[in-house]
This record gives sequence, C-alpha cells and structure tokens, in this order.
Amino acid sequence: MKQSIKCMLILLTALSLTACSPGRGEEETGLPDTGKTQEDAGNKREDSGDKETESGMKTEAPTSEAPENKEWEQFCGSYFKAGDFRYRLSVIPGEAEERDNLSITVYKRSMEGADAERSNAVTGLAEYQLPYEAGVDTYNLEDEMSGGGGNFCLLSLNRDGTVSLGGDGEDAGIYYSYNDNLKLPEGFRRPLNDTDLLGMSREDLRIIRNQFYAVYGRKFQSADLIEYFEAEPWYRGNTEAGQFDEALLGGLIKRNIAFLNDAEEKYDAGQAAMAKKEYDALEPAPYLELLPEYGEIEVELASDKEHAVDKGDRKSDKGLYYAAEGTISVPITLTAEQYKALNGGAELELVTDELTGEKKTLKKAETPEYGEYVFGDEAEGDYVMSTYNPDSGLYSLWANSADTRFKRVYQGVVYVLKGACEEYYGYFDMPRESIVESPGNYRVMDFNEEGPYGPQPYYGNILERDSKGYVKAIYFQGD
Repeated sequence: MKQSIKCMLILLTALSLTACSPGRGEEETGLPDTGKTQEDAGNKREDSGDKETESGMKTEAPTSEAPENKEWEQFCGSYFKAGDFRYRLSVIPGEAEERDNLSITVYKRSMEGADAERSNAVTGLAEYQLPYEAGVDTYNLEDEMSGGGGNFCLLSLNRDGTVSLGGDGEDAGIYYSYNDNLKLPEGFRRPLNDTDLLGMSREDLRIIRNQFYAVYGRKFQSADLIEYFEAEPWYRGNTEAGQFDEALLGGLIKRNIAFLNDAEEKYDAGQAAMAKKEYDALEPAPYLELLPEYGEIEVELASDKEHAVDKGDRKSDKGLYYAAEGTISVPITLTAEQYKALNGGAELELVTDELTGEKKTLKKAETPEYGEYVFGDEAEGDYVMSTYNPDSGLYSLWANSADTRFKRVYQGVVYVLKGACEEYYGYFDMPRESIVESPGNYRVMDFNEEGPYGPQPYYGNILERDSKGYVKAIYFQGD
C-alpha cells in the first residue's frame, strides 16, 4: 500500500533511509527533551531459492543484490541545509542496472495552505542525475526539473560526508546527513512515543528538544545550549530567539516537542536507569532475522487480553514489553535478474506464503491494461504491477488500488515495547490535540482492549522497530 502525499512521502522515505545510509535503526531508544518555551522554558531472511535457469524459469524467492562496497553508497541518504532546515536534499541510487547513477533532489519546506501544519510537506526545487565516478568529488549538473532549460548547478560530494550546492540560488549551501549528525533523527519523520525514551538522560532530552529549533538556525540564551550547538558543524545561529517563527516547525515537530516537554517534567532518573538496565538485558526477538532492512512490513497483532500469550495470569506483560500473538508479512519481490527474465518472457515460480510453502507462477501478461504481470491462469485475473525500490534494489508487486502483495513469513509471539503506538500515516503531521485516540486513527497498544463487536487488531504496513526487533510503532499507509 502506497500513499502519495505530494513530495512528503518521497522525503519521508528518504529520511528513513536509504539503501546506502549508515545508522538506520541504530538508536536503541532515546528520551526527548522538554522545556517551557523553545529553549528552557523554553530475518532478515533474504528470500532464498533457486537461481533462474537459462530459460528464466523459477526463483522461489528473490534475494537482494549484494553490491560490494561501492564508493557511491556512502553518499546516499537524506540531508538538511546548515542553518535552514526548510531546505532538504536526498541522494538515492539509480535503477537496478545503473545503481551508481544517483538521483539527487532538492526540496523546500512548503508553507502553503494546509501544508503549514505538515512538517515534511515539501515542494521540489531541483532534480539532478549524477553518474558517479570513483574519486570525482565535484560535478556540473543540469536541473532536470526545469525541463532541461540550461539551469546548471555545481554540486560537490565532500569527503567529510556533506553535500555542497554552489551558485547564488536560495538552496545554495552545505547539506549535512540526518543520520550522521542529529540525535534521534527519526523524530523528524515520525511521532515519538514512550519507546523512544528508554536509556535517555535528562540532558539528552533537553538537547533533542532544542535540536528541533537549532536546525532552523534559532539562537539560544542558555550557556550550555550555546556551547553544545556551537560545537555542531551543521549549526548556524542566524535567528534571534524572539524572532523565531514557530510556524516553520509544523504539526509533527510540535507534537514531538510537546511530548518531550512532558517527558522531562515527569523524568525519574532512578526509573530511567532501571529501565535501561532491563532493556540492555533483553534478548533479540525470535523473528528478527526475517525482517528486511528496507521497505514495507505488514504486522497484525491481536489487541485483546483473551489472546494474551499466556492468557489467564497475564504473563504476556513482560515488564518493558508485551508478548503478543501476531503475524508478520513482507512484500513479494523480484531481483533485478528476475525482473529482466520476466520481461523477457520467462515464468517465475515465487513463494507467496513462507509458512505454508505455497507457490504461484508469475508471467508477463498478454493483456497489460489489467496489469504488467499475472499469477497463474490469465483468465483468473490475478494481475499485478511492479515498483522499483532504490533502497533495496528489488521490485515489489502490487495490485488493486496500489495495494502491496505480501507473503507471510512469521506467525507467533511478537515483542512490543510498552508505549508503542498504532497510527494512521495521514495523522503524522497533525497537532496532537487534533487526534482522537481510537482504532483506525491513533491508539497506544496496551493489549487489553474490549469492544461490542470484538476488539480490532493492531495493524499496519510500516513497522518501526529497534535493533533487537521489538516493535516501537506500526503505521498504516493507506491508498
């Protein structure tokens, strides 16, 4: 299931990022910052299967390309402009046959109409195609978004991990990687919750809260904050505190700042230390190796106490987390080799359910108006389309109003950190006070639900988890 909210989703995907971005999911957890004003008050299991034969027949389950260490990979990821977070930049790999043909897009925070409340609503400013050459740092690139009208930009991929845009344009400047330079960078792309607080100190909270302002160039008055941010290479203090426009933040960031404020007010150092010790001792989840690094992951969990793993005595409550009954599914995908063979007329035998071993034959459709490919007999009408994911280098299959085709890979106990939330993706950027906790909208997963027609399961196709595989949030990204 894919959602197309302007360029916002493109940017959020890049932010997650990306096939070549280091550090994704490295933050075990982290507590947010609070304050009165802005300042002080102010498995992976790679699909296994036989390789294609010369005729292209059969690959039970595709495996991702495993590109060897290529120099271009280090530059892929999401970036923000030093001193002005309105300007963002993404670098993603090219198509399967030309992974080193990088796509570079420059965005600007949109403040038009309803976009004013969407922290990651952006408009595209420029788009460049960069055929990467090993050892070459600077490129003179033509903006393709302008229709090839001769607008060029001097772009540098710097050895310190930054990207520079030259010229006199509004987007000119130095861009820094989210993952390499920001504390808890996921706070810029999704709502923080209690799972993010594990292991955080009070000082961490304060820094993270104020970081939301620092990226926009807000100046600080507290000596410790001045000292901290002045030491950050990306910080440019260019706006006095009294002149800072909070409308720049948008709904998502305002939600996270309010959440961090509340967390700091309630902070208990003793409890935080105990929670960190308990968390550090947790074993990895049994399904960890089944989770792909990139792309959608579909999760469905029983939400009621009747389906608690150990039922009667509520042993599903494990202290820091719940052990819940559920299923995990991942997209049915094609490797670049399979994709090429399929379009050359080959028929592929793909696993469509890892738990049952069910397989279906996929072939190119004779009636493409219904879909590019078809499973089984064309008369049955099981048509699908494909979408290339530059992060993984794989092609995912989808049908029926852009719904991704998933295959089950796990059924059993799923570990969910306390405080984890289920949320509809469209509510990310809304102010917290505008969101009513309810099934299908936003709710904290406490596995103790009741309802006149039976409790609705916790469900989503975007899984947020820590490095041990414990669920931090699940989001539903609709059509």
